[in-house]
Amino acid sequence: MKKIIIPLLSLLLFISSNTVRANDEVPNEFSITEHWISLTTSFDIETKTHKLGTLYRKFFSFLLTYEFFDPFDNKMATARSKFFSFTAHFDIYDRNERLLGVAEEKIFTFFPAFDIYASDASTKLARASMNFWGTTFTIYDPVTNLEMAIMHRSFFRLKNDWRITITNRELFERKHIDFRVLMTVLAFQGDRESWEKDRRDNDSRRRSLASSTEAASVVSNDEVKVLLEKIAASGKQSGLDHVQKPDPKTLEQIAIELESNYNMQANNDGEQTSQERLSSFVDYCLNLIESNDISDAKKKAILYLLKMRLEGNV
Repeated sequence: MKKIIIPLLSLLLFISSNTVRANDEVPNEFSITEHWISLTTSFDIETKTHKLGTLYRKFFSFLLTYEFFDPFDNKMATARSKFFSFTAHFDIYDRNERLLGVAEEKIFTFFPAFDIYASDASTKLARASMNFWGTTFTIYDPVTNLEMAIMHRSFFRLKNDWRITITNRELFERKHIDFRVLMTVLAFQGDRESWEKDRRDNDSRRRSLASSTEAASVVSNDEVKVLLEKIAASGKQSGLDHVQKPDPKTLEQIAIELESNYNMQANNDGEQTSQERLSSFVDYCLNLIESNDISDAKKKAILYLLKMRLEGNV
């Protein structure tokens, strides 16, 4: 135990720092691992060799609140939601109640997205955008649209375990993004999905929710059903019922490949509406199925992935 105390102390610098420059000590790669058994949402934050801290959703709290602790169980930061805020809006404070940053959800999009603000609560530092499969948040510079980091979880998962990778260290450090703001995004995303799953059968509430949001941001039930009908028709036309479905590992590799290839040929500048982006990606995948350039097994996998992803939102 004594052998790991000294390296642990050096890594704790980025957790215990009371300034926004805490991001200077963030490792290039670390994980946020959800606990199997817990009264509320909770995660361990760690590198491959060291535990960096723990995140908990506060159990007894009128407002939705997440708390961050160092490896010695000292509370270092708190993320509090805004009362009467229609979207998810979190202010993240250090232990001395100084604002570290802000995470604000973009309202009810098919592709979850957040804006990240500095400690002045007005300077936008980054935007976090989820991919089609719901597996990867990409952190972009809102000015240059350059990627700074990615936050990834498995396509097939029993719980929300994320791997965070800083892909543009220089740009990330210039922004001075406190890592706990990003952790808040991941924790809330898991909670949001759990709550949505619990109330998925309540159709009247879903209709009320959709009608009260901006039309350009929302993908409706009917729009998703139309896409599912297109996918079913394409599968029937292709005659792939006899083809065996690939194993989970292959499916995940194909999902990543589809996302990557689509992004290379598409205009992904953040200006597309959810409807446009969703329809464009589905059309791209269906065009692949109609081509003669890929195997039947891969076509079957694409149909399966699309159907599984969209049925989770009906």
